[in-house]
Amino acid sequence: MSTSSLIVFLILGTCSSLATAKDSQSHEVQFGNSWDAEVQADFNEAITLLHSFEYPETSNRFQNIIIERDPGCAMAYWGKAMSLWHPLWAPPSGL
Repeated sequence: MSTSSLIVFLILGTCSSLATAKDSQSHEVQFGNSWDAEVQADFNEAITLLHSFEYPETSNRFQNIIIERDPGCAMAYWGKAMSLWHPLWAPPSGL
């Protein structure tokens, strides 16, 4: 495993440990933060889609948060980037 892959796995492991399932029947991911409830719900849905490998819809959801809801949301930029980088399926090219 390369150093960059190890770093990605450590970061994702840390982020995953911060997330909790909403209930035993739902696969929705919850991240605590200081955004208003409406942005929080959109962010949680986008993270859930990201963890389900729904990259195009994930990208759209994070883009909506960045443009229309909270342009200062750094985690939405991170989510947008993660929706464009698929290290499990194909290595990045030309980055």
